Amino acid sequence: MKKYIFGVLSFVFLSFSSQVFAQEFRCNIIVNDSRVEAQNKQIVGQLTKALTKFMNTTQWTEDRYEEWERIECNILITLDKNTDFAQGVYSGDAQIQYNRPVFGTAYTSPILNYFDKNFDFSYTPSEPLIYIPNCQVS
Repeated sequence: MKKYIFGVLSFVFLSFSSQVFAQEFRCNIIVNDSRVEAQNKQIVGQLTKALTKFMNTTQWTEDRYEEWERIECNILITLDKNTDFAQGVYSGDAQIQYNRPVFGTAYTSPILNYFDKNFDFSYTPSEPLIYIPNCQVS
């Protein structure tokens, strides 16, 4: 189930890659745990760091892009009361926004603004997050 979150993020990326032309990311991720009764700031911090590192350092294509050529990505994950830190089961919603740089300008163009009200996944702190191309999530 841990692969579910990365499957969703990969699905969103790959679903639009034919229209967007695959590219690397400059991603900002925020995990909001204000709705969770038993908050665990350390695990939320680890999750945020792991997702940010995963999205920003994974090479999604074989092409090389400068930092300013990367697709800007903002992901806000808001955890809800069904989150169980002890079991590593996370529940909530996610808002995903992508902006692509416009060639030859300082502007970006919006590509996607997606809101998922049923964003459920599992995560175990200190386990590496690995992207496997062409792998389906079950």
